[in-house]
Amino acid sequence: MFSIGHSNPEGAKFCLECGTKLEEENLCPECGNKLLPGAKFCPYCGHKLAKVCPSCGKEVVEGAKFCLECGQKL
Repeated sequence: MFSIGHSNPEGAKFCLECGTKLEEENLCPECGNKLLPGAKFCPYCGHKLAKVCPSCGKEVVEGAKFCLECGQKL
């Protein structure tokens, strides 16, 4: 993973140089292709995707008003 030109170890959540939170790639759990933020279906295999938080990317419980992981209002 790279952050402003700095190399970080695979799976790092924050940049080793500046501490900036790194973007996590959102991949389809079925086929492994990269997904666009907010996608409801994979454009490559059609797999139905769970709703995810726009802030942290974690799966959101259906009908929730706030993300249980980061507290972002949905």
